[in-house]
Amino acid sequence: MGKKAVAAAQQRLASELANATEDTKLELELQKQALEEAMAATKLKIRKLLRKKKNIPKKLFDCLPWLRGIVPNHNRQLRPPFNYNIHVKKLCVWDIRKLYGIGSCSSNSAAFKMILLAIQRCPKLEKISLKGCEERGSYLRGMLSVPSLRALCLPLPYTDSVFDLLCALSRTAHNLETISIISNDKFILEESLEHDCLQLLIQSQNRLKKIKMTKVEIKLCSLFKLLESQSNSLESIVLKECIILKDDPDFMPGSITFHRLTNLCMSKCELSIGMVIVRAHVPNLKRFDVIRCEADFGWNESWAIL
Repeated sequence: MGKKAVAAAQQRLASELANATEDTKLELELQKQALEEAMAATKLKIRKLLRKKKNIPKKLFDCLPWLRGIVPNHNRQLRPPFNYNIHVKKLCVWDIRKLYGIGSCSSNSAAFKMILLAIQRCPKLEKISLKGCEERGSYLRGMLSVPSLRALCLPLPYTDSVFDLLCALSRTAHNLETISIISNDKFILEESLEHDCLQLLIQSQNRLKKIKMTKVEIKLCSLFKLLESQSNSLESIVLKECIILKDDPDFMPGSITFHRLTNLCMSKCELSIGMVIVRAHVPNLKRFDVIRCEADFGWNESWAIL
């Protein structure tokens, strides 16, 4: 309830009290007291939620029916709904599923409806993680109306619904700064490139800064070609638990230049024999981390920074 609505409700109650009979005065006094207590309790509850910055969507939704039960019905036209959308900037499907108990997130579940409602009603969402989501394509309609989206976390493997989602996002979401791709199994990126959906999404971004891939099977030359359209903005590439295959022999070193790339990290990856780890021109690379990677060959014959 906003300040204007509260003032209007209080003014109306004061006016009714002035003209009330003894029989109705007590009821109006109780309504006034209930209104003040409801506002104080709601402000305290919302203040605590914003301090925690955790599980905000569900708890804010729960807050509204609680408030409706306290304020009398004939005062509802004076109360605009709480504008929770200006506070919610991050949405994680997995966290919301845990609130409802780990189970199916089908289109009939309460968790699914809560997630879709949050996507549709919170235009200031900056980060959406679809990890733990089974019907990813069902969120498509809502995600197309998120103009502030800056970070997207996509689970794999790819399905037709995910292809549709990526293609649609490439037409509507152009301000992504971070894209994270996570696979439960070793996913072969080469197969997804045949559909061009991921490449379309990357090419459609105005200023992509970071890409992270987890448990993906990939050739570095294919990765660099995939990211070539963002060579003037990309700052960080992170590969975690990936299988990095031998590069194509016809890929020319230095044919792609990443002008702003400053960080390249490989963590817990499996490196193929005879592989070139960095095969693009990276003049401003400041950090090149290879952390706990497995390889059956000598580094001197297998990597180079060009």
